[in-house]
Amino acid sequence: MKLLISLVNCLLVLFAASGWADSQFDDFMGKESGALRYVQTPEDFRRLNGYREIYNKQIVRQEGSEPLIPKVIHFIWLGSADFPTRSVHHLEQWMKQHPGWQFKFWTDLDRDPPLAGMEKCLISTFPFKRLEDAYYQTDNFGERARILTYEILYREGGLYVDHDLLPYASFDALNASYHFYCGLEPLAPSILSTSVFPGAHLLAAAPGHPILLETMEWLKDHFYSMESQFIGTSALAIKNRVMHRTLWPLSEGIERG
Repeated sequence: MKLLISLVNCLLVLFAASGWADSQFDDFMGKESGALRYVQTPEDFRRLNGYREIYNKQIVRQEGSEPLIPKVIHFIWLGSADFPTRSVHHLEQWMKQHPGWQFKFWTDLDRDPPLAGMEKCLISTFPFKRLEDAYYQTDNFGERARILTYEILYREGGLYVDHDLLPYASFDALNASYHFYCGLEPLAPSILSTSVFPGAHLLAAAPGHPILLETMEWLKDHFYSMESQFIGTSALAIKNRVMHRTLWPLSEGIERG
């Protein structure tokens, strides 16, 4: 299966879709800004070199006549707060850039989607495959959203996007060229064991993709051990739990899948 690892908080996939595919990996990782100084440990270098290899191998893509990833964009909004007004504008831009796509609004409450033309999807009716217990165990909405992202994309495929992201171009070409693509987080000091790890702010996959299965299996196997490893209600404890149980599993899934 074709795999593209994109860079710098998903910016590369946007630029690549706009014809920037010739740009260099290290440039997108912040070579000019000095961000590469955060690559310090053997694990940092191993991961950076691995993602660079994937990028260089896969960036020259061949579009198929049919999309490898369904032309569906998933948005998630949890809790009782109103959907942000600013994000409504973002969703309008996604819909404008992607005519003919399907748009799904996943929610834990019976409320209308923020825009006409979006399909309301109630989480209470979703058939979880691996992570239902983990989803209901945590009360952190960000963590729940990441768990849902993995489950939804594994079952249905498509493109998940955080509601506060804006598109710069259509993703038709990427969906026609790859079975999986995501972004790398901007290089910075991290509470994880490495500064080089993928983000899930924008994540796309074909249904049943092995990376997502491995991601969910790792999360399921380690969910409660992370709970006991990072005990407490302090901001740092919560951040550690959420980071290790949402972003880190995707790193494991990519390595194993």
